[in-house]
Amino acid sequence: MKILGIDTSSSSLSVAVTDESLLKAEITINHKLTHSKQLMPEIDKLLKSLNMKIKDIDLIGVCIGPGSFTGIRIGVATANAMAIGLDIPVIGVSSMQAMAYSFYGSEKTIAATLDAQRDRVYAAFYRFEKDKMITIKAEDVLELDELETELESFEDSVLCGDAVFMMDQIPKDTIKANRANTYIRGSSVCELAEMIYKEDKDRAEFAEPVYLRKSQAELQFDEKIKKEKAEQI
Repeated sequence: MKILGIDTSSSSLSVAVTDESLLKAEITINHKLTHSKQLMPEIDKLLKSLNMKIKDIDLIGVCIGPGSFTGIRIGVATANAMAIGLDIPVIGVSSMQAMAYSFYGSEKTIAATLDAQRDRVYAAFYRFEKDKMITIKAEDVLELDELETELESFEDSVLCGDAVFMMDQIPKDTIKANRANTYIRGSSVCELAEMIYKEDKDRAEFAEPVYLRKSQAELQFDEKIKKEKAEQI
């Protein structure tokens, strides 16, 4: 089974192709890019490097969030459109799970994080047990001090994602992932999509975005309305 994995849920962009669980190629970019302009050219470049055409793909995996509202919409809309056009299944994958999966086999608790703005992060906690990733704490929006408290509750943990750059200090028993390993990889999306598809093919009809909070525009609008009401009192 040839799988195309797509992630545009954060500041970075990653696409990959696996064939029978073997990584064939992967492109990850984290350099002031516009996902809407770069996604399709990078997919095209990836496939050409493998002498493949898009019609050769059997399954598409895409990160559905949480993360960047705009980025998620771009990735999910593209994946769904391609799946419909090719008449192939599409699987939505958690951005948090995809990030944590890069640490496959680790014996530590993996704290996956993405910037949720206003000194907050999307966070989730995982462990690997008998080669299976187990959710310890589900996806949530946390203040940085709340994240620090959560990290302190584990004897050994690895912090990865945006919080690595956002936190001034972390609990002494927590290891910061190296900077090159703090991004979501398209290959992880491929692997998770394949596992989900094999376990439950009914989930392969349509990828739905996952948002844990309102967008920045919605928050600003709410604040504006709240301020206007306060001024009228």
